Amino acid sequence: MTPDFRNVDMFTRLTWASENLEPFQTDYRVIFEDPAEPDAPVKELCPSPEWMACALHGGILPSVEHQHNMKLELATEDGEKIVTTFLEAQQIYLEKKITGEKVIDYKEYLVPEPIGAMTEEQAIEYILKKDVPARVWHPDYKYNRPMYKVVKRQEIPVDQTYRDCWRLSETEEQLIAIDVERAKEVWKRKMREARTPILNKLDTDFFRAMEDGDTEKQKNIANLKRLLRDVTKLPELENAKTVKEIEAVWPDYLNG
Repeated sequence: MTPDFRNVDMFTRLTWASENLEPFQTDYRVIFEDPAEPDAPVKELCPSPEWMACALHGGILPSVEHQHNMKLELATEDGEKIVTTFLEAQQIYLEKKITGEKVIDYKEYLVPEPIGAMTEEQAIEYILKKDVPARVWHPDYKYNRPMYKVVKRQEIPVDQTYRDCWRLSETEEQLIAIDVERAKEVWKRKMREARTPILNKLDTDFFRAMEDGDTEKQKNIANLKRLLRDVTKLPELENAKTVKEIEAVWPDYLNG
């Protein structure tokens, strides 16, 4: 039986939960893009099994609105004091240089009213609103496409080669789209990694050819080294429009 956690601080509640509740691993994930970080790839949110156990059990966690309405006093670098809420502070942090943050009515924040048990889907919506910036999910922010999706773990691509290039797809048929220009940079890094040991060996071979007086071999090695140095500048790579076209650019001389 769950104790009556009204007027009990969160630390005591979570300690009890860790000792008495079986962790629950959800298959749900929240994937999202943060408009404040336009160059960042898709982010992935997965609640911890311990937190999920609290959410599904009930009587432990406060409402998500409790966190949203938490009163804060923010200090700016020019000495301004701003009294706001947790939800509104997210935007203020983007607009001003904040040098300090203080919770107003700290005791009230630490001893919130617990809410009842949630379904798994309700828990995911809760964690979305708790841990993802409101500019991603709040209806007051308007975008020409969704900034987040709730999906099952099995729907997320297993291949992580282009993880830093992931974007949310704008179509219903596809979950993840790959930024082709970023994918080119990933492929170029792979090319550089492949050519490094080859260049090192060619340096050794070149000196040996010099010792042997083999000018023809020196010329061939010099030509191959030039090809390797310029491999990331190949027109076929620069003009590629898809990941498949990018990966087709792999000259034989990169295989050693």
